[in-house]
Amino acid sequence: MTNMPSTAVQQASQIASRWLELFNAALSTRNPTRLNALFHPDSHWRDLLALTWTFDTVSGRDSLSSALLEAASRCGARN
Repeated sequence: MTNMPSTAVQQASQIASRWLELFNAALSTRNPTRLNALFHPDSHWRDLLALTWTFDTVSGRDSLSSALLEAASRCGARN
């Protein structure tokens, strides 16, 4: 990765930062529609004791959004 043009690295950083801003806003407002827009329909989330204190895999955008919103609410996750 040391040969990547600096503009590509900067763009990747901006894209990731923007995605995290949108993710935080969707969680903060508990908005499943906004959260769904951030994930591919065939997304998967593996929680390894981070939010649910379980080893769990959630598949599918709708299920993922519901599980994330529930877990974030339950554990008080915030920026």
